[in-house]
Amino acid sequence: MRSIALIFTIFLLLTTNVTAISKQTDSLTTLAGVTADIGLQADSWQVVVKEKMNREQLRGYIKKLQSKNDYISSSKADENSIKYLFEHRQNQTDITEHYQVVIPKNTAYKAEFIAVFSGDVWNNKTEKAYHSRIAHMKDTYFSKHAKTFACLTTTIDGKMDGVYFLDKLTETMNVKVSQTQKDTVETSQFEKIVYGHTPMLNEELMINNESMNVQMVLKNKGPDRTTLTIGTPILITEY
Repeated sequence: MRSIALIFTIFLLLTTNVTAISKQTDSLTTLAGVTADIGLQADSWQVVVKEKMNREQLRGYIKKLQSKNDYISSSKADENSIKYLFEHRQNQTDITEHYQVVIPKNTAYKAEFIAVFSGDVWNNKTEKAYHSRIAHMKDTYFSKHAKTFACLTTTIDGKMDGVYFLDKLTETMNVKVSQTQKDTVETSQFEKIVYGHTPMLNEELMINNESMNVQMVLKNKGPDRTTLTIGTPILITEY
């Protein structure tokens, strides 16, 4: 889960030069479905929902979340902002919820509310619980202007060809590839990285006037173990 958390931590910081455009489907369900279609199983997953809001509204959210007995809460501050953090672990469904309120000290900037759903299991039970929880969460805290991002990681048996599954996923999702990277360094963990656009996913990033909404990373994790990570818009330098 550390790798996925890093992906989105970095993505959340890179908001200056991109514009998001939303459609109406659930990206995580799509990713899990196409992964299963090519014979792989999701190992870990994460969904991030974020929206800029006015400070008064978020103060109400802070009080509401602080009043929940089954939530772990904390706060921290730096020179730029005050952050309120909340965690809720649902043991019956293996879903963890994190909420973060970011209030910039500079009043010229809007505050932001971020919700993160994550898990290390994806099956019918988890999917049902996920849809129920995220629908309730969006209705409670977010408007139609919220942006949603998702990614998942799957493990490929070392005896199988990881590039085959990456290419199969690219074909299945009808990805228009805009960039491909292959690492030729023998000691590198990265095998192949693909950036592009697929009509199957929700959010899009406009980067240099080019639409991109998917990134796939094939990574060698050691003998007989390769991981394939796929997500809607993610910008990363390493996993």
